[in-house]
Amino acid sequence: MIPPHFHLIKIIEAQIEEMEVERSRLKSIYDEQLEAARTDNENSRANLEAALRALNEMDALKVKREELESLLETQKSKLEDKILESKIRSTKLSMRHSI
Repeated sequence: MIPPHFHLIKIIEAQIEEMEVERSRLKSIYDEQLEAARTDNENSRANLEAALRALNEMDALKVKREELESLLETQKSKLEDKILESKIRSTKLSMRHSI
């Protein structure tokens, strides 16, 4: 006859083994999720850094555009001044020749 404690011991051992299998499964899930979180974090960081670089480049382009627009206005003004000077000289020459 097998003592009743023997059956109880076997049941407990089987439950412990099932718990170990479940713990191992949960540990694998945890490790996978932890790695995914790390990867997501690295990807998020990389995406944020790329967005920041793009924003900085847009700011730099805005400054460059403003500089070019200012230069364009300056050049337009100089050209208008030259045209006006030329018209004045031409008018003066015309007036001299008509006198």
